Amino acid sequence: TVTYFDGLQLIVLFSVPIITLLSGLLPVDIGVLPFIARLAPYIVLIFGAQVLLGRGYYDIWYSERYSILRSFTFARSILTLLTNRTAGFQVTPKAESLSSRLERRLIAPHLWAGALCVAALVVGLWHIVNPAWYDQSRTALLTVMAWVSINLGFIIYSASRILKTSKRSSYRRPIQARINWRRSGETAWRESVSCDLSNHGLSFQSGEKLANGEILDIAVRGDADSSREIRLRGKVVSVLSQKERIGVSLAGFVTEKDENDYSSLIHRPEELLRREPLPVRS
Repeated sequence: TVTYFDGLQLIVLFSVPIITLLSGLLPVDIGVLPFIARLAPYIVLIFGAQVLLGRGYYDIWYSERYSILRSFTFARSILTLLTNRTAGFQVTPKAESLSSRLERRLIAPHLWAGALCVAALVVGLWHIVNPAWYDQSRTALLTVMAWVSINLGFIIYSASRILKTSKRSSYRRPIQARINWRRSGETAWRESVSCDLSNHGLSFQSGEKLANGEILDIAVRGDADSSREIRLRGKVVSVLSQKERIGVSLAGFVTEKDENDYSSLIHRPEELLRREPLPVRS
């Protein structure tokens, strides 16, 4: 979705197969193969355009998930053109985690859409066993059911991701950067590679056992073209013994410049747009 009207486009794509299965009426009077021949190029062009516009910097599945999540909000915003009433707007703290109640309210339209998809699939299965009010060909019925199943998959993929990721107070970027670390009070540094970085913490493979609560001195290599290291202190808050992966909560930076450089590292455009980690910086 790019404009507010694109939200209506996605809602139509979701609602048409549901209405077809529940009512038994096809939206167009055309055969299955000619219909697929017209729909397939439309879908290919959409995904092809996203690949070209992304220029290799972001995952098209993440983009589609985001489009689905905001489609109902976009469609609702169109009502302001008809009623001349502005939609409610509220500035909220960006680092505040969402409550479970707010999460459910945000994805309520998607949950209802998912429930309708399930109901439509149940009706479709009933039509296969005992065609009640559906007098179309079985091929058309299976095609519409496949359409609903794909829509349901996208809805589940999008809504479940909201519930999973919003538990954290800040996003973790899958940034792989070389780091040096040591226990507080030690002089010898150990080398490692970060698994992810965020505004409030990071994780890395320690190579040895650490205990929750230990204080670490950490130096992050932020740029491959510079010997500059970002110095910070952190507290071990999670330990995955099987992988020796350590989660660290940031306790502070050595200098203000270290804090600014760290913020710049995790908010670079290439890091924000890419899904997969960038190559390790030496």
